[in-house]
Amino acid sequence: MVLSVNLLLAALTGILLALAFPYPSISLLAWVGLVPLFSALKRSDFKHAPLLGLLAGATFFATVLYWINIFGYIAWISLSLALSSAFVLFATATWLVMKRYAGIGKFIVIPALWAVFEFARSLGSWGFAWAYLGSTVEHPFLLGVASYVGEVGLGALIVLGNLVLFSLIDGEGLRGRMRQAAPGMAVAAVLLVPMLLFGQAASALFAPSSLDGKSPVMRAAIIQPNLAQDLKVDLTNNDAIKALYLAMTKEALKAEPEMIIWPESTLITRIDDEPEFLERVAKLLRPTKTTLVFGGVEGVEDRIYNTAFYLDADGRLHRYRKTHLVPFGEYVPMRPLIERVNNMAALVNDYTPGREYKVFKMGSAREFSTVICFESSQSDLVGRMVREGAEFLVIVTNDAWFGKTAAAEQHFRITRMRAAEYGIPIVQAANTGISGFINADGIIAKRSGLDKRIVLNEAVVLSGGATLYAKIGFIFPYIYLLVASVGLALAVWRRENA
Repeated sequence: MVLSVNLLLAALTGILLALAFPYPSISLLAWVGLVPLFSALKRSDFKHAPLLGLLAGATFFATVLYWINIFGYIAWISLSLALSSAFVLFATATWLVMKRYAGIGKFIVIPALWAVFEFARSLGSWGFAWAYLGSTVEHPFLLGVASYVGEVGLGALIVLGNLVLFSLIDGEGLRGRMRQAAPGMAVAAVLLVPMLLFGQAASALFAPSSLDGKSPVMRAAIIQPNLAQDLKVDLTNNDAIKALYLAMTKEALKAEPEMIIWPESTLITRIDDEPEFLERVAKLLRPTKTTLVFGGVEGVEDRIYNTAFYLDADGRLHRYRKTHLVPFGEYVPMRPLIERVNNMAALVNDYTPGREYKVFKMGSAREFSTVICFESSQSDLVGRMVREGAEFLVIVTNDAWFGKTAAAEQHFRITRMRAAEYGIPIVQAANTGISGFINADGIIAKRSGLDKRIVLNEAVVLSGGATLYAKIGFIFPYIYLLVASVGLALAVWRRENA
């Protein structure tokens, strides 16, 4: 009976956390969603802790990533189970910590454990940094907290909040519950009060407000052509697609932008096979010295790359080749099996990963970088570009694969976290949406809807400097790992010597 209740509580955690993400985006649920799992772990024995973690993780990922099933149920279930390994490890380690720490220790070690296992999901070629708890936040203050601790650190703070809440409702009597939760409140106060007191001063120092009227601006225009994915697999549509981009670019030029951005996978054909079209585009832009960023497939011998091209004001073409390919989006793992289950997988090209990070120069003063599609979920990739001098980020993406599911909204929320973390404005151009402009503080300045053909114009306020997280955030995973390792080792030692 106890096991059955615990399994229900674990599944409830998965559901509550999933509901904090699009859709329906009830962000408050992230702050309570882990309470059922903590309750189940406290009532459970050690051998059942991994099972509880697996159930919570599988329920969570299968719900949030339901849109992966367009590639078949095997892809959806396999990815959900693989990502659930982080929950298995977290639940197992948390059980040990909860049993061996009675005071402040668990309020430090358990959030650190979460940060370690969440960050680990981004590592390696199979890394998939999606559905991090930090991306659920909406309040401007919490977006500001991300400029100190990043998305992973924000997730750890949410776990701390869950742990404090669990302590408040789990103890015996009001006084006992308060005594049990007090150490966690103290930890939260030590972390958050300085940010609350000095947030405005720190923002002025590291990332000037986008509303201060003093920062330089760049006029930009996004082209969202809204081309259905099935149109982009028929070569007979290529000329019409080219004509559409030229027409929308002419419309965008009326607002006199300094930069125009087209989305990922602009044409059906490879960009290197379209020199005449590129010359027509360069001729159109040359009189106004307008620059262009666009995505396309690039062929080099027997390899193909998912590439972001930058056509500068002098007509020179620069390129960034996508370095982090996403399973089922840029390549299909276990392709023969997946194609047998769902023939849509045959539409996905297997790209070759790029090897270089790029910072492009726009004129003599401005520098920017591009990332492609789901690369925006890779915080360390964006951080490297910012530390190498990027003042703003351009993201080109094609989320048309996922239709009217929550994938595009989830993607845009992740993009917003990159702006808040690193204090840089971001321009995202998506084929069918969501496109938009995000200020350096993570506040959305303008955005499109899904399935709309539109030109978006905006004056992008450029950042005056990097955030604290941009400067030293790359060391945070090592700090989390140190705290979690020492805390877990002590918990194991105490258990063996109990």
